[in-house]
Amino acid sequence: MVDQTYFIVRHHTDVDGGCKVVWIPHDDFISCSCHLFEFSGILCRHVLRVLSTNNCFHIPDRCLPTRWRNINCFHIPMMGADDLNRDGLSSVG
Repeated sequence: MVDQTYFIVRHHTDVDGGCKVVWIPHDDFISCSCHLFEFSGILCRHVLRVLSTNNCFHIPDRCLPTRWRNINCFHIPMMGADDLNRDGLSSVG
């Protein structure tokens, strides 16, 4: 840890290098210099290590895909077999 919000995460055998992680807990902000999350949408091991080391077991909402959260942006009614007519077309408005 360099200061309260800036961490360097590196392999235990490396003296130099590593990734820089910025974590601002009160703003729910975390970012890593490897940019894996920005490129692929997957949290990197560096971010997970910083959260784990600081006993933070809450991943910021912006780091979770909407489908993993308990948010229902809009409701699409599910259509069953009863909703289809003989031609296979929907009979729902």
